[in-house]
Formats: sequence, structure tokens, C-alpha cells
Amino acid sequence: MKLKIFLFVFFIGITTAFSQTIDEKFVAGKWKVKKAIVTKNGENPEILELLDGFQKATYVFNANHTFEFSTTSKSKMIEQLGNIFKKNEWYFDANKKQLRVGHNDDNYSNIIFHIKIEDKKIIFTIEDTFIEMVMKKVK
Repeated sequence: MKLKIFLFVFFIGITTAFSQTIDEKFVAGKWKVKKAIVTKNGENPEILELLDGFQKATYVFNANHTFEFSTTSKSKMIEQLGNIFKKNEWYFDANKKQLRVGHNDDNYSNIIFHIKIEDKKIIFTIEDTFIEMVMKKVK
């Protein structure tokens, strides 16, 4: 019986130690893309242009909930998105694991990231684009 209790406590301890909680504290910081793919409609030129721009970007989710976006992409579409993202804020919906960027009056709908952790990889999927990015927190 003691062995069963020990194994149960040990398993819970190991699971807790290696699990990552996705919350506001986790999200806040500077993020870079390690790898990005298109999971559907990958032959669409507009999606490929977005993929290039998002892959070359830096995403900063400041502790005061302001959002900063910069990219080395020269794409006109990405430049327009960069202008849309200026003076945006972010909000994290813990129930849906959604990171929403925009303004309160538009329900933070300029861009929505769905966040998950899979095989020790942090994955941001951009809603409505089929772009999946493996992210790395750099600060």
C-alpha cells in the first residue's frame, strides 16, 4: 500500500514539475518563431506571404498588456498588418487558450493565437490562416 501511495505522489510530482501552465505570466515576454508551417491551403500565395512575414517576426506581449510586432519581411501585406497592430493590446483567454490582440472595443480581434504545448514545443496557431508556429520565448 505504501508503495502505491509513493508511486502516486511521485507521478503527480513529476507531472507537475514538467508541465507548463499557459497563463498571462507564461505569455508575457518577447517571442520569436523557430519554425512555421501552413497546415491547410499551403499553395495559396496570400497565405505563403503571411507565412513568410509571420515567420520573420518578433512578437512582444508586454506585462502592461501592450503588444509590439516587428518583422524583417518586406511584404506589403505584412506592412499593412504591422500598421494595424500599432498601439494594440493583448488579452489572454485562459479557458480557450487564446491570445487575442486588438482593442477592448473590438474584442481583441485583430489577430488571435491559439496556444498549446505539444512534445515540449510551444505552438501558436493563427486563427483563420492555418499557420502554425513553433515559438521560443527569448525574454
